[in-house]
Amino acid sequence: MSRTDSDQPPLYELKATTAGTGALDPRTALLMWGTGSIIVGLLISFLLVQGNLRMVVLVLLSVLSVACLSPRRGVYILTIFLPFMYYIRRLVLNFQEYDARDMILLFPAVTALLMFVGVIIFYGPLVYRYVSNSALLKACALLLGVFAMQVFNPLQGTPVVGMAGAMYFVVPMLWVVFGLLMTRDDIRKVFKIIIVIGIITALYGLYQHFWGLTAVEIYELKAKRFLKFLGDNKVRIMSTFASLGDFSLYLFMAGFLTFAQFWRSKRNLFLLGLFVLNMYTMLWMAVRSSFLMVAFSITILFTIYGRSANRVFVRGLVAMTAIIAIYAALYTYDPKRMYDQQFSTNPYVVHTLSGITHPTQENSFRGRLESWSSVLVTTFTQYPVGRGLGSTTPAASKFSEIESINVDSYFFELFYGSGLLAPPIFVFIVYRVLKDMLGLCLAEPDEYTHKMCLGLMAGFLLGSVFALAMRDTITGPVAWLLIGWTARQQVDRKLGIPPTAAEAVERA
Repeated sequence: MSRTDSDQPPLYELKATTAGTGALDPRTALLMWGTGSIIVGLLISFLLVQGNLRMVVLVLLSVLSVACLSPRRGVYILTIFLPFMYYIRRLVLNFQEYDARDMILLFPAVTALLMFVGVIIFYGPLVYRYVSNSALLKACALLLGVFAMQVFNPLQGTPVVGMAGAMYFVVPMLWVVFGLLMTRDDIRKVFKIIIVIGIITALYGLYQHFWGLTAVEIYELKAKRFLKFLGDNKVRIMSTFASLGDFSLYLFMAGFLTFAQFWRSKRNLFLLGLFVLNMYTMLWMAVRSSFLMVAFSITILFTIYGRSANRVFVRGLVAMTAIIAIYAALYTYDPKRMYDQQFSTNPYVVHTLSGITHPTQENSFRGRLESWSSVLVTTFTQYPVGRGLGSTTPAASKFSEIESINVDSYFFELFYGSGLLAPPIFVFIVYRVLKDMLGLCLAEPDEYTHKMCLGLMAGFLLGSVFALAMRDTITGPVAWLLIGWTARQQVDRKLGIPPTAAEAVERA
């Protein structure tokens, strides 16, 4: 008896399993997300009824932190979120009073810490390979260890002060590890995100200048004692950031990257217009250090545009000669004309140009020099082991009776807060990162991303002396991310791993 086609066993059978759901079963994930969504929805509804908007934001941010469990995706999310973090907090003030210890500000720090732990656990061998082959990463790990010890320095008060200070010093440094997972395409995307956010925040900053701050923004600045006037009660703007210092540092970063993108083709006048927009907005903050950082970064970009070591040297020599000649000419003019506002009635122009053209004769710079000298003398004579990680941050006054010292320099903060060991380590990091970045630029002259990174990092390092660029909670992570990415590129070249192969491994 012959068997018909209907008697043949099926090639496959569509049938639901009955052995139960496992951890990797799609139904398990669906059940967890469904149950979690219901719980989050009920919790948010309850908090809205109670009128607790701050807790609603915290719940939503906790959900967002789950999306950051993938480190590379987390870098994108935090890069977008950080410039608007204080604006979101400001919106809550429409409904609740100002709280100096607002838990919303902990979200990026806690998320970055969880991402760091995840990288160490799941990418441990990869991290070990890069650290063991990179002097730059070893120095970063050593500096991170010094910071960790300074968290518990009793001279700053309680350990809570040190842990709060770690948000400024330790958390941005964790991004070094994230840089080990980033590809060249990832870095380019991060740059594009920064350029776009720079445009948005610059436009909002101009809105604040010409149409005024909202009542909530003025309330917050008064509560933080950050309300800055500059002659005739003109308010210095801060856009979506916590202060005008944070805003100016971000516009430095966005402005330089915009100019670098324009200089790549020298044809896109729209990018040049956006650069002018950033610089024009920076004028209404009158933060001289940010203008100097932009100028220095652009000078470095011009210098390394040469395709060989000899050309780079010649370009650098020309740039140095030009800078010396310009300042030699400027110092022939009497700075009192600027300080007395005889050449302009605009206080922003006067404040900015007087500080840039005659920095050594400007009162605020002289005050900084006196402060830095005092820090050095105190460190060498009284506190060689430092006074604690939080002693130079707002954490000192928030969590203890000790007033924080305003140093206005990341480099000199290292002396005061972390003692004599931290500054030499940082100097070595500066040397290595500049050496490695320049080596990458010369080894791959057609790779423009390396040139942009070196120019941007040069500005960051200058800003670490004259400002707080490397520990800023918004721009600082980008600087340390580039340091980690540079170390990865250098190690890959050292081990003979082609860039395309290295990126393919990470994307697998």
